[in-house]
Amino acid sequence: MIDERSYFLLLALCLLAAASILIYRYFKGISHSPENLSSPANAALGGGIGFISGLVGIGGGIFLAPVLHLIHWAPAKTITATASLFILVNSIAGLLGQLSLKTFSIDWGLVVPLMLAVFLGGQIGSRLTVFKLDSAKIRLVTAFLIAFVALRLLYKYL
Repeated sequence: MIDERSYFLLLALCLLAAASILIYRYFKGISHSPENLSSPANAALGGGIGFISGLVGIGGGIFLAPVLHLIHWAPAKTITATASLFILVNSIAGLLGQLSLKTFSIDWGLVVPLMLAVFLGGQIGSRLTVFKLDSAKIRLVTAFLIAFVALRLLYKYL
């Protein structure tokens, strides 16, 4: 495992690279038609995401959406739904793993406000995705959110 500062800097740089490529492609008008990767390429991609995720100690969902956008895996709405499901499954698995520890405890004072925030954010995001944003705008919003997180991490750890 790497130290905390290196972890956050590596995470920030990976996120910033993905966001930069998405933003560049948006403003250059580069086509986003789906591409079919070979099975070995898919395995290498999944293994790479898994390796970086394991190295920095996160579930990998934060890397999945930008990578799927970069390889034009599917329309933006499909990628958004897929990444959301992936993050949900990883979160449940992580929670189950934590529940198996004797030292695990839940701060119940945070559970209801966090659940409310997740519900409201999900509703707003779902409605914007379905009714207001086209695929190109979804990729751009994703890129800016990822860049924001990356820049906050760089600001804090540099």
